[in-house]
Parts: sequence; C-alpha cells; structure tokens
Amino acid sequence: MPEYFQTLRPAIVAVLSAVLAVVVSAHVILHKRDTRAAAGWVGVVWFLPVLGSVLYALFGINRIRRRGEMLRRLGMNLRGLPRDSRTDWEVVRSSYSSPDDRLAGLARVVGRVTRTPLVPGNSITHLLNGDAAFPDMIDCMDGAARSIALSTFIFDNDRIGRDFVAALLRARKRKVEVRVLVDAVGSRYSWPPIMRELRRASVPYARFLKTLAPWRMPFLNLRNHRKILVVD
Repeated sequence: MPEYFQTLRPAIVAVLSAVLAVVVSAHVILHKRDTRAAAGWVGVVWFLPVLGSVLYALFGINRIRRRGEMLRRLGMNLRGLPRDSRTDWEVVRSSYSSPDDRLAGLARVVGRVTRTPLVPGNSITHLLNGDAAFPDMIDCMDGAARSIALSTFIFDNDRIGRDFVAALLRARKRKVEVRVLVDAVGSRYSWPPIMRELRRASVPYARFLKTLAPWRMPFLNLRNHRKILVVD
C-alpha cells in the first residue's frame, strides 16, 4: 500500500493543486472588481501552484470590506429610522427656493446605498492642500464643545503634528471627548513616533492593525488611508 501511494502521490498532488487553483480563481473572478487585479491574481494562482493560493488568501481578500458590509447590513436592520412619507429629494427640495433638479438622480442613488435620509442645510468649504487645511482643522478643534474624532494614515512627529497634539490637549482640558485613530504603518513615517507625544498629553489613541506577528496579519495589505476630522 505505501509503495502504491508513493507511485500515485505526484498525480494526487497535481489534481489537488489544480482543484485549489480552480476554486481560488473562481473566488478571484467573483470578488475582484478591477479586471487587471483579477487577471494578475489568476496568473499568480496558476503560475505558483499552492503558493499563489496562499498569497491570495493572505493579501488578496478584502476582509475588512466584507466585514464592514456585514456590519452595515446589520445596522440597517437594527436602526429602524423613521422615514418621511415623501421621498428624500422632495424633503430637500422643500427647503430651497430654486433647487437643482439635476441632483434628484444622485439623491435617489445615495439614499438607496446609505439607507439614511438626506437632510438640508449642509455646506462645503474647499481647502486646498495642508497649508489651508491644517490651520482650519486646528481652529475647528479649538472650537470643539463636545467631541473630536481624528482618523489619519500619517501623523508625523513634526511641527504640524505637535500643533495637532497641542490642540487635542487643549480640548481635553476643556473636557471635550477626544478619540484618535492612526494607521500602524503611517505612524512609523517619523521617528520617534507621535504616539509618545499623545501619551504625554493623555490623548486617547489607537493604532490601526498594529501587530507585526505574521499569523495575526490577515489584513497586511489593507491600511487606514482615511483622513477624517469630525468636530462637535
């Protein structure tokens, strides 16, 4: 029996490798929206038997997006927000004397995707590059009354970064609730990292996916590139 198995082992390995490649290739085709990325991963899977499938499992699957979509669906089911009897666009139109009806289609799409009612009275100020954005962000933090939520990929330990830490500290002294989220890779763009300054200022912070252990890095290729400041 062992000799028989030894004879068939190469054929069994080849068949299992081919089956694995077919299954992984099907997953790539079904879940990758970018055709170039899909073609690239299919090539890796077939030209690197078994190893290519392992690489795809580690770096090619967007688990965060799938998890986020599941949580969003769960939140939609639990939210139960009351909806106006009119459509969202009609609610917005009633608040303006001459609304642009060309936005009606966009309003309907946004409403279907987010499942959140549109509300009027919003405004947007375009800030070009950091020279305009950073001082305005600090002014907003200095005017915060209830909470500050800051999420960023890079938070350098330089003059601007320390100005942000100082603004967060001033907010903490005013009893404003402060939360900071920095990507674990982006936090290493300067040395020493800004985390030391945040700790000294007693500013609550967290690092996004901060482990270096290979068996705890299922999202190695997914970083928190969002740059968001929410001030209340």
